[in-house]
Amino acid sequence: MDFNSPESFLEKLNNWFNGLIAIPLLAIGYGYLEIFSGGINGFIVVNIYLSIVIISMLVIYSIITTRNYKKSIGLIPKEGAMLERLSIYFTASKQFYIKIFIVSLIAVLGLYITGSITYAGFYAFLLFLLSIYRPSLLTVATKLGMKGEERKAFIKNAKTVIN
Repeated sequence: MDFNSPESFLEKLNNWFNGLIAIPLLAIGYGYLEIFSGGINGFIVVNIYLSIVIISMLVIYSIITTRNYKKSIGLIPKEGAMLERLSIYFTASKQFYIKIFIVSLIAVLGLYITGSITYAGFYAFLLFLLSIYRPSLLTVATKLGMKGEERKAFIKNAKTVIN
């Protein structure tokens, strides 16, 4: 990855994070409001139990994906070049955000196809999950095990060039 500074790293990571949240959020918000105003009805009438089974499977997948993300972040070496560690962190985070984005799109489809707001509730769960893993310099420094001057320089001097 091409990161010149902690600030540019965080900007690129936040672009992925926010970009992959925005599209489903708009679709869910619009669908939710239209369903309650009577503007949209589901294309298919499904049993609530089918929706619960689908959402349960999506919750399980989301939890497993989150566990794997935490594990992959924990496997990043605590020593070594900062640029290399940040690249590994960036790749793992980007993959996590894409997987949650795909699950979000399934929730959007579920909302529009069935007209069931349980999918909007599930998306609210995904937003809560993502809020826990929202990128920040402090979070990255902690997850990468930065200490002392390295941590201070990374967090406080965000415009400093990364070696």
